[in-house]
Amino acid sequence: MQINLRSRIANKVYVQVACGPCADFDALFALIQTVDWTQYVSVGQAVAINVHTNKSQLTSERTLQSISNKAIYQQLNPVGGWRIDRQAEDVEVFVMLANDQATIFINSSGRALYQR
Repeated sequence: MQINLRSRIANKVYVQVACGPCADFDALFALIQTVDWTQYVSVGQAVAINVHTNKSQLTSERTLQSISNKAIYQQLNPVGGWRIDRQAEDVEVFVMLANDQATIFINSSGRALYQR
């Protein structure tokens, strides 16, 4: 919270919530399922998922985004009221794959810091 409040150079601050090897879609799904999403997403909040891949066997960003959506949705569905919205500002999840290693981040800043 102090970084978000006092930083003069950061645009957004991301918190790493999971990291692990991902050579296939099943491994990515399992990695995303390891995160307790109920700690980060409240009922009624929309989740925006952004994906970036570099030098990885998994290259289709749309498919990666779909797998991520499904993994998060399956965990949050019993809570109800959850929706997917790529344009939402409620909760942003960033999935980065580099050299078959996936890292999942959550934006702790909300909108870009210069916009507030």
